[in-house]
Amino acid sequence: MKNLRILFLLIFVLGVCSSFCLAGEGDDNMSQKEHYFVKLLGTREGWPQNMSDEETRIMDEHFAYLRKLVLQKKVVAAGPVIDPVFGLIMLRVDSEEE
Repeated sequence: MKNLRILFLLIFVLGVCSSFCLAGEGDDNMSQKEHYFVKLLGTREGWPQNMSDEETRIMDEHFAYLRKLVLQKKVVAAGPVIDPVFGLIMLRVDSEEE
């Protein structure tokens, strides 16, 4: 659980930096972007405190994917919500389809 919190915090910080610190660097269409909030729910009761090896592997893939979105400046912020447990991602993209 501690590692999850550290990774979510890292993603949040990277997302904030990509959104605010790097804003305006060649992004002339920034005003045309849409913002979306994504709520990620666990798949079962007790998650993520007792993740299986398979769930840990899937979460590792999830973090790698989020990191790519952060580097593409599509993630504004991301992080965990503890009570109730879910993940929250704020995206800045061209469309809902994206």
